[in-house]
Amino acid sequence: KQWYQRRVAITAGGVEFQDTWLTLYFTGTIHKLQGDIEGALKLFQTTAIKSAHLRECKLMAYYEIGWCQLIVWNWSEASEIFSDLLAEARWSKGFYGYLAAISMGAGGGSVTGCRALLAELPGRIKKTVNVELDTFCSAKCRKLETSQNLEYECKLATLEMLYIWKCLTLTESKANDIIHSVNNRPKDLSPASLATSYFLVGVSWKALGDLTKAEQALKISE
Repeated sequence: KQWYQRRVAITAGGVEFQDTWLTLYFTGTIHKLQGDIEGALKLFQTTAIKSAHLRECKLMAYYEIGWCQLIVWNWSEASEIFSDLLAEARWSKGFYGYLAAISMGAGGGSVTGCRALLAELPGRIKKTVNVELDTFCSAKCRKLETSQNLEYECKLATLEMLYIWKCLTLTESKANDIIHSVNNRPKDLSPASLATSYFLVGVSWKALGDLTKAEQALKISE
């Protein structure tokens, strides 16, 4: 397993390296891989402080902090971190901006601010290392910008990204929250958002162990 290999490497590093930003960072990744998101978050936050004088290293820590906040559905905190990445990073601005915007919307933040960010992002994508990802983010920004159900659709978008990145950890309460949310969805959702919502319901029923309902929801999402 990845976490075991990293633990062995860190242990072999010796006591003198145990409090360095690099060791803290990789220890954080171990906690994240093991599902200890709270422990990982604390380690990445300490990493960001210790590597404050090393710009790229600090941004690496910010990236992990942002994802940890997303994983535990701390939308507002995630938006702040990805906004910092959008401002400071040289690359992947479309991706960071998209994550900042949908987290802001999901957390019930400024509707005006969220729409403004969604509107300006496609034009800010100048340097890219992943054309496919930035194309996806740009297309999603254009659709969400005019949404009449911005908070709901931004929450769908954050959960969709967590699933795509294989970070959607569904406890019983979170799975039920998704199912309840879709059952009480706005009536005027776009076909794409409706499909995404049923897909997430299918994933949630599967996490709860009801494969029949999971299959039904996934078929509707197709």
